[in-house]
Amino acid sequence: GLGGPRAQRAGGQRQLAGEELQVYTEGDECFLVVGAAVTNGDKLKADSDGRGITASVSGDQVVARALQTATTAGQLIKALVTIDRLVA
Repeated sequence: GLGGPRAQRAGGQRQLAGEELQVYTEGDECFLVVGAAVTNGDKLKADSDGRGITASVSGDQVVARALQTATTAGQLIKALVTIDRLVA
């Protein structure tokens, strides 16, 4: 997922103590678990569980852009890390 206190591995598994953690910065491509359906190109923010959802309100903190479409929550997609604010 994105941000938040929960570090997760691909597939939504929790990061275990002592395991390496990959950190992504702006411009990096990563895999992201979504919290709802998203469309390729959507600007994404983190939901309360740290999963990517479409940013839709002016002032939302955008943390990634979807590089794939997901039809339901829990799917893993490619995303581009982007730090921005949504301006509607």
